[in-house]
Amino acid sequence: MSRGLNSLFLADLKDGILTPVLERVLKDHTLDFQIRDDEVHIYYRGGQLSSIKPATAKEKYSVSFDKNYLKGSDLDVDLVPEITDAETAELCVSTFQSLKLAMDFHFARQQKNEREFQQLVSRENSYSSLSNKTDYFIVDIEFENKTEDVTTKFDCIAIKWPSVSAARRDPNNNKLKLAIVEIKYGDNALAGKSGLVDHLDKTYNCLRNNGVLENITSTTLKQFNQKRELGLVHFSKNGNQNEITHLPAKPEFIFLFSNHDPSSSTLSNEIDSAAFKVSFEKLQEYADVRFAVSSFMGYGLFEECVLTLDDFKKVLKAQAS
Repeated sequence: MSRGLNSLFLADLKDGILTPVLERVLKDHTLDFQIRDDEVHIYYRGGQLSSIKPATAKEKYSVSFDKNYLKGSDLDVDLVPEITDAETAELCVSTFQSLKLAMDFHFARQQKNEREFQQLVSRENSYSSLSNKTDYFIVDIEFENKTEDVTTKFDCIAIKWPSVSAARRDPNNNKLKLAIVEIKYGDNALAGKSGLVDHLDKTYNCLRNNGVLENITSTTLKQFNQKRELGLVHFSKNGNQNEITHLPAKPEFIFLFSNHDPSSSTLSNEIDSAAFKVSFEKLQEYADVRFAVSSFMGYGLFEECVLTLDDFKKVLKAQAS
């Protein structure tokens, strides 16, 4: 079953007691708004600033914040635990700036470079000034899929929707794909646990289960369409009325490497390993494995810069020579 917000939750964000929260996120592009199963998470610099979900009592919402971000600072923030009307929603929003400052202090002590990079990728490809020109819309970050056998987490879930007008206007959605994006920041996490082979294997074990891909796809479509309804996806000035109803093609699984050191052989060694080849071929049956490179310097995901393994190896070889 697809996950998303119930109709009342959605209405309260659009034109109800939660509207001040949505309006703040729309005005502040340092915040990233993600839809869960009847819950929303608001991220800042890759950390969860706040989560909001329906409370037990009707027409109320509980608000939570990770108090670990306040440790080690002398900030005194009056957290708002519950939203019951527009006034308490405004009070909740008024705490965001202090909470962001607390998180700034925390990240100065404990850096989360990959998470922060992840949020930048989300922004650039979903709601920045250039997001309509890229070929992927990031729908979710920290996506989690649970089955009886395995729980799999993906850094980003995206919809590949080529920016050419023919694809954007096609009512049959023939050029669209689901895309799973795994981000690797630096060269320290390319091998071993949570390395490249490990991610290939986990994704293979996830996608080969009956119904899992269909569930991820339906969830992604629901999240994307609800984000569009809330104004959280940036299209051209005239918008885009073409509804996405299905993702017909085989999905992509994309490795996105950030700040790889050209003088390091770790990445090329891992990709050339026998274990990588086996895992790569297994996953290829269920997803097209690709490798993202930047268009000059930037975070935008363009179709021309999402490469096959053979083309990516050429880029690596040229970089090292």
